[in-house]
Amino acid sequence: MSEFSAPSESTQIDLLAVLDAGAIGKPSPAGNGANGAGPFDEAALIEAVRSGASYHRAALSLLAHWAHQGSGMLEAEARLRGLFEDVFPPDRDHRWHDRVAEIRRLLSYVYGKLADKDDE
Repeated sequence: MSEFSAPSESTQIDLLAVLDAGAIGKPSPAGNGANGAGPFDEAALIEAVRSGASYHRAALSLLAHWAHQGSGMLEAEARLRGLFEDVFPPDRDHRWHDRVAEIRRLLSYVYGKLADKDDE
């Protein structure tokens, strides 16, 4: 099948090389590389929280990274809260308050997923 021909109804989509060539991958929360894709960059995520550029996605990525690195839940919570406390007080808008209020929920989500994976 040529690169530009339409697949038949019986063609399995996961076997189409043309789709692989156009795939850009899942974007990185740190926004590295083209279209947000790229390697994990902890320093960029930390700066994204401190600067207010990204709260939710950066916090979730950092928590997941720290959990997979073996950080305990209380340690990860303290680290993340410290990053949020580094935000310049006049910049602590409603987004900041909403994200600080959801830290416990994010911790439960990340560490719950990790526990589920460990149970498999």
